[in-house]
Amino acid sequence: MSRPKKTPEAQRQGATLKAIRRERGLRQVDVAARIGMASGTYSQYEAGYVPLRTAMIPEVAVALDIAPVELAQRLGLAGDEPLPGPDIGLLQRALNVIEDLKVALELRATLRTSGNIRTYVQRFCPSCHGMTPDGATFCQHCGARLPLPSAC
Repeated sequence: MSRPKKTPEAQRQGATLKAIRRERGLRQVDVAARIGMASGTYSQYEAGYVPLRTAMIPEVAVALDIAPVELAQRLGLAGDEPLPGPDIGLLQRALNVIEDLKVALELRATLRTSGNIRTYVQRFCPSCHGMTPDGATFCQHCGARLPLPSAC
């Protein structure tokens, strides 16, 4: 399978993405993981083989820790076309994680103030990122099977 040909627009965008990433001291692997894509796919954007679609700006902006409007302007994509809205599913999962963290912190505070020194451990579900008590086989939020805990 051959690579697509580089276009001047994609090369300019790729150079901009690379400059922003380097300004923030990130690696391609880090940015790709934050977006949720393979590092090889992200490298295609930076290398100028694939132009960045307007729909991807919010995700890439979050991964690069830059405002979506600023990223669009620096990439030359800021025009009359409005940027796409946030991914509601992603926001809901983030809110679930925050809520779980609040519960865990309240439980930790309760255990400390009650004088009980026992350690209470919870794990994150790789599917929905919800917190589930240690020892559970399935996530209490999405029902996904949890991986076995690794021994340190």
